[in-house]
Amino acid sequence: MNVNNIPLCDIIKNIPGSIKVLKSRKINAYINL
Repeated sequence: MNVNNIPLCDIIKNIPGSIKVLKSRKINAYINL
């Protein structure tokens, strides 16, 4: 995926989703400990 081809507004829209994914991964990591 070429970052230069992605409009900035799409990146901003995707930030909340990325944060949710990161948080869920952290939660899963804690569960697996």
